[in-house]
Order: sequence, then C-alpha cells, then structure tokens
Amino acid sequence: MVSMKGDHTGLAASVKHGVTGTVKGVGEISDAVVDTVSGTLVNALKRTGQVGGALTGAISDAVRGAIQGVSEIGGDLGGAAKGAMIGVLRGSREVGGEATTTMAATASAAVKSTADLGGDIR
Repeated sequence: MVSMKGDHTGLAASVKHGVTGTVKGVGEISDAVVDTVSGTLVNALKRTGQVGGALTGAISDAVRGAIQGVSEIGGDLGGAAKGAMIGVLRGSREVGGEATTTMAATASAAVKSTADLGGDIR
C-alpha cells in the first residue's frame, strides 16, 4: 500500500519495480512505462482521495521510479521520460488533475530524474 502523506518513496519503488518486471516480461519499454505510471498514479490518488499538491508529489515520484527502473535494465532514458509523461497525463486526466500543473510537474521530474542518472533527453 502506498501512503500519500509525506513519504512518496513507496510510490517511486512501486513504479520502478512495476516497470522492470513488465519490461523483463514483454520487452516493450514505452508501453510498460505508460501503463505502469498511469495505473499507479490512478490507484494511489483514488485510494487517498487527494489531488492538487498530492498529485504533484505523486507525479514526481512516479516519473523518478519509472526512469530509475528503465535505467536498471539498461533501457533508453529518453523513451522512459516520454512514456512517463504520457502515463502521467493519462493517469491525472482520470483523477481530474489540472493539465497545466500536471505537465509542468511531469516535465520537471522527467528532466531531473534523467539528468540524475546521466541521461540526456534533448
């Protein structure tokens, strides 16, 4: 179970493990990232009933977890960032997040997480 109150490390780890497990099973990185990020965000936010600030934190953690998972298996970090952005947009749309806030938080998290792992998404 993922707690949305302050500590989002469980959410990042959940996405990371979901991505690595799915990619190892089917081999399609982009689809695995989109589906895992979207599903995890929807489930976490629906369970807690929180959006707004909680959505921004959850987005950052989900994107970080997805990019770390792809990095662990040696996948393309740019593709992971793109898949994470699509997954976040799908998931936040389903729970009613604001599009502008969602996109800004996702882009920021994708760039930071990719750069932290030595990737370049230019």
